[in-house]
Amino acid sequence: MKQRWLEDWPWETVVTINAGLCQDKNALHKPTSDGYAPAQTLWENTRQRELALRETLDTFRQCHKLAPFCCYNGNPFVAIARTMILDLLHKRPRRF
Repeated sequence: MKQRWLEDWPWETVVTINAGLCQDKNALHKPTSDGYAPAQTLWENTRQRELALRETLDTFRQCHKLAPFCCYNGNPFVAIARTMILDLLHKRPRRF
């Protein structure tokens, strides 16, 4: 099933999630000079495309590896992935 999985998740949301995580842990919230712009571009380009869920999750992995923030680079992407998957599970009828 291909769809625009990130359509409702602009890059600003990723930044806000990271900022909240950093604030909770009293850590520095700041973009990195090397990874922020490439991760933002990858994310926004992915938002415009219809992809399989696996491809979308791979985008999360790639963004994490680019290290767009000084702290907690994986956490915003995990939070979004978890929300997407839980939403997907709640929409599907259960088969027993």
